[in-house]
Amino acid sequence: MESIFDAGIIGAGIGGLTAALELRDYNIIVLEKLHRPGGTSFSFRRKDYEFLTGPLGFSHPDLIKSYFMDKGLSNLRFTRTNYQLLAGNINLIISKPLNLLEKDLKSLFQHENVEKAVSELKEVICKVRGIFYHEGKYFNALKGNWFEVQMDGAGYDISAAEFFSQFIEDDTLLSILSGMGLKESEFSLIASACMWDVLAEVGLWYPADGLSEMVRSLFSKVENKVKLRHAIEKISFEDGNYVLSTSKGIFKAKRIILNADVKKTYYLMDDELSKTFKPFIDKREEGDSLLTFYAGIDESKINKERIRAHHVLYYPYLDESNDQRGNRFFENEVEVTFLSDYGKFCPEDKAAVMIRSPLDYDECKFDTEEKYYKFKEKISTELLEIVEPLVPGIGSAVEVRDASTPVTYEVWGGRYRGSIAGWNWDDSMPRCLVKTPLENFYVCGIYSFSIPFLGAFPTSLYSGKLAAGFVRSREKI
Repeated sequence: MESIFDAGIIGAGIGGLTAALELRDYNIIVLEKLHRPGGTSFSFRRKDYEFLTGPLGFSHPDLIKSYFMDKGLSNLRFTRTNYQLLAGNINLIISKPLNLLEKDLKSLFQHENVEKAVSELKEVICKVRGIFYHEGKYFNALKGNWFEVQMDGAGYDISAAEFFSQFIEDDTLLSILSGMGLKESEFSLIASACMWDVLAEVGLWYPADGLSEMVRSLFSKVENKVKLRHAIEKISFEDGNYVLSTSKGIFKAKRIILNADVKKTYYLMDDELSKTFKPFIDKREEGDSLLTFYAGIDESKINKERIRAHHVLYYPYLDESNDQRGNRFFENEVEVTFLSDYGKFCPEDKAAVMIRSPLDYDECKFDTEEKYYKFKEKISTELLEIVEPLVPGIGSAVEVRDASTPVTYEVWGGRYRGSIAGWNWDDSMPRCLVKTPLENFYVCGIYSFSIPFLGAFPTSLYSGKLAAGFVRSREKI
């Protein structure tokens, strides 16, 4: 007799593994296209260096730790990570708690009403922390019990820039408060409040034993349910069940939990399913794509004098010492991360570094592999060169190098057009997208909420738990 699973989980990322853990007493199967679990929450090695493929930290560590303890998983320990904003005469640790950051901003922008702006931001954070919208009601994900809250008439249905412009005139300060950088922000007010909460108030943290160990701990509990190297090739529906055609066989399930890119999955559905699913992705835009350069370097050959945090948001065009106007990244925000400052990513006296900057997906499309790899090498070198004034000596100190383009994120990360952060964060409120227009078809992971209101990792974990709850009960939350 043909086996029909209670649930089929597509993707063994954090959301999918959490959903599987919640449903491990059921007849379920997890189908993962890669050779290992974890999705983008993993790492890879090049010689003696280790680099991260996804999150460089996460927020709400207490939420994650309590969940792991409750499930008998690894005992987690965390180190807080910091972000530095370096733009001309602006040199800030922007991940400080807001009461401390307020003092630094006031010293830089003495004629601006910083106190009022930060006070109002704190009020919004307190109001919306852990809150999301679902089926006409608001719920708090951080409380022990679900409860309804009143948000109507709060005046929060505006962009962050609109909100802060009530108190702030300086465009630079407006950008910092709206989007935590100097890029023009498209964040909604509530998205900005959620991100400030994640970055500064609750903080960003990294597990002492690494993200890979967290993935392995989750995976160990559900390993017998997971089939690796099973890429989904087609999704159809017949006789009341979903049919998942993979590279290694066909599987049927009564319900589906999707922990994969929703747009790429849409193109795998048959005509009837895709027609019903289409409203779920309509009018939703994926986030930006990036180039990431990985470098293993001899730390004795570099000058880190200007580096004050684990992560630096650097603006070359505002740096008087940077004269590389012909460099394609000159006008960009460039993020430089010294992974080796908060973990065992390399041998002693060495440094594992990641450099990231926006790069459009379409720039990376070529008709031959040879052209693509030449382009990849060229832009990787340009990205390394643009940070030379920030970290003198880094170019000659590189011992190991690699890079991920938007095409890499699409092929290996499964992200549509190389998007790395889910949806654009311009929705007025974090909306629960776990339920889809398809009956008994749920989403978890980075696409399960319109804004990752708890930060990417905890939102993914929470959504996996939520999706599993829908599968079990088929009732409203």
